[in-house]
Amino acid sequence: MVSVIVFFDILIDRDNYAVVTSLTGGENGPIPVENRMTININDEITEVNVDSATVNYPNVRFDNGQYSFNISL
Repeated sequence: MVSVIVFFDILIDRDNYAVVTSLTGGENGPIPVENRMTININDEITEVNVDSATVNYPNVRFDNGQYSFNISL
């Protein structure tokens, strides 16, 4: 049996249809945003940065050759 659990932590700008990589207003300039997908396959955890995801709100697509996903927000 294979157990797969995926957690998405992605911030999307609905007005610009884009993945947000930083927020304005920090004391020292923009605040970076780490958009991540955490994949747990049989207790082996892999973290994938998803800043390069393709957004066509409400749909988000990501494929880095090893992992891919399509979600609707």
